[in-house]
Amino acid sequence: MKVFRKQRERLAGENNVAKYLRYAIGEILLVVIGILIALQLNNWNARIHADIKNTRNLMSFASELKSNELVLQNNMAIVKKQMITTLNMADSLNNNSIPPEEQDTYLINWFNKLGPIRTESMTTPALSELVNSGTYSNLKSNSIKKNVLLYQANINRIDIRLNRFHSYFQDMELP
Repeated sequence: MKVFRKQRERLAGENNVAKYLRYAIGEILLVVIGILIALQLNNWNARIHADIKNTRNLMSFASELKSNELVLQNNMAIVKKQMITTLNMADSLNNNSIPPEEQDTYLINWFNKLGPIRTESMTTPALSELVNSGTYSNLKSNSIKKNVLLYQANINRIDIRLNRFHSYFQDMELP
C-alpha cells in the first residue's frame, strides 16, 4: 500500500495526466479482478455446499426407500394373512362343514383373527424435504428426478388404496 501511495503521489505531483490515468486504470482493473476472483470463490463455495446438501438429501432418501420397502413388505404380509383367514372362514361357512346352529359361535371365534387390519404407514420426510426444499430442482440427473416424482405418485396411490381397503374391510367385511 505504501508503494502504491508513493507512486500515486509522485505521478500526481509531476502533473503528468496520461501517466496518472494509466496508473488509475491499472488500479481499478486490479480492484475489479479482485472482486471477480472473490465472486468466483463464493460461487464455487456455494456449489460445494449445494452438492453436499444434495448428497445428504439423496442418502436420506435412499435410507427412507429401504425403510419403506420393509414397511410395504410387512403390510403385504399382513393383508395376505388377513385375506387367507377371510377366505378360509368363508370356505368353512360355504361348504356346510359348520352346522347352521354353530355358525354364530364360529364367527365370534374367528372375529378376533379377522379384527381390524393394522398396516403401518410409510414415512416420507426425506421425500418431502427433497421436493419441498428446492433440492429437487438442483438434482443433476433427469432419471433421478423422474424416479423421485414416480415414487411420490406411487406412495400417494398406495395410501389411497390402503385407505380404501381399510374402509372396505370396516364397512363390508366386518359386518
